[in-house]
Amino acid sequence: MRVFLVLILLFYIKIGECAKIEDYLFCKQATAPAVVQNEFGAISLDKDIYRHTDNSFNSLRIFDENYNEIPYVIRIQRVNEKATRTYTVPMNTLSLEELPNNRISIILQNKNKGLVPSEMAIRTANRNFEKTVSVYGSNDRIQWQPLAENQPIFDYSRFIDLRNTDVSFKKLPFTYYKVTLDNVSEELRSSFSQIFVKYSEHHIQEQYEAFRRYKETLQIKDIQFSGTEDKFVYGSEKIVSHPLKLIKTTINKDEKTSNIYLASDRQPITRLLFRVESKNFKRLTVVEGTDETGSDPKWNNIASAEIFNISAGQFQKEKLEIDLPHTRYLRYHVRIFNQDNIPIKVSSVEAKGLVHEIVFSHNNRRTLKVCYGGENLQVPQYDVSSILAELPPVEGSRWNIDKQEDNKAVGMKKKQIVSPKTLLMGALTVMVVVLIYLVVFGVKKVDEKTKTQEE
Repeated sequence: MRVFLVLILLFYIKIGECAKIEDYLFCKQATAPAVVQNEFGAISLDKDIYRHTDNSFNSLRIFDENYNEIPYVIRIQRVNEKATRTYTVPMNTLSLEELPNNRISIILQNKNKGLVPSEMAIRTANRNFEKTVSVYGSNDRIQWQPLAENQPIFDYSRFIDLRNTDVSFKKLPFTYYKVTLDNVSEELRSSFSQIFVKYSEHHIQEQYEAFRRYKETLQIKDIQFSGTEDKFVYGSEKIVSHPLKLIKTTINKDEKTSNIYLASDRQPITRLLFRVESKNFKRLTVVEGTDETGSDPKWNNIASAEIFNISAGQFQKEKLEIDLPHTRYLRYHVRIFNQDNIPIKVSSVEAKGLVHEIVFSHNNRRTLKVCYGGENLQVPQYDVSSILAELPPVEGSRWNIDKQEDNKAVGMKKKQIVSPKTLLMGALTVMVVVLIYLVVFGVKKVDEKTKTQEE
């Protein structure tokens, strides 16, 4: 009986795993290309499919014309492209020398000759300064080749939200690098003053204001060298633009923030790009997301970073994008912290992100149905998925999908003589009846035997 019950359970579970086309609200017709490259096909997911599927794609299936489920695997679509990689170049500081005319010289040694720097950043806590930096390279510490000369670094935070301590230079391989800084010590005026007034016959004859002046030297915490490398990447992730709809923008005077509310179709977003009309700012920006559609949703924190746009004469620098982890939400909330500054003017927000694809074995089929939008469905487990996952990223003929249609099979009921659930319940009922009978029969036998012994 135990074996019989196990067989019934396995039969029930096996049938329960099979997908039914009527469980899905929407379908798209998929058509093979005119020329099929191999036995595998690939379908790129679009905004309709993203909007009606969760992050695990539980409610997504492929069916043939006979409503048979087609095994598949979902993966990130990839393309061949050039990618720019930023790397850190480790350095040893060998010496620091004071030079005439308020200058210093710092010599550093490249610890990894396989990495060539092209940019350096001076880390300092100083504020309100303006200096120039020059960078030289050498292999013997005798002959120095200029890589960048008289490049400005500055901090104007006393007057404006403006700061730069990065210097770009020629990318040439050297063992040693020398950094020279001009105007290391500056004479600054104190923000406090004293008023002197001289009277003559009860009238003010002379009045002047005196400020205390002091000397401040640049305190360097660290000098970080880095470089970039353009590399041809085979099978890198395909990045596309995903449309965002602007819901509204607001200014919160109490929190001193600008708020931008956006809507999407739950496409996978990995970066937000801001187009702004303002200049010379640097603001902390926080991005949040939610799938709730009510008036007071719970927002989930996604990422935060500083965006800035610096324009000072010939110096131009900006960072107007925020990288996000793989994110899928219906709505986004961008908060820009203005503090006491004038709110920046954001003209638009653009989203960049990934694209998923379905890869499957078509077996010479020309049409299939991609169905999605069900509820309370399990993630499909296919034996073939482990095989498909080993394919090179560019394999598979690209199939086309039509517009979204309501699934006409919704509500369709297949005729069954006995359903698996009914069969299981019947088996359990029989087992319970037999068990009760055996217990009652056993107790009766024990009672009869006890009476016989007493007699």
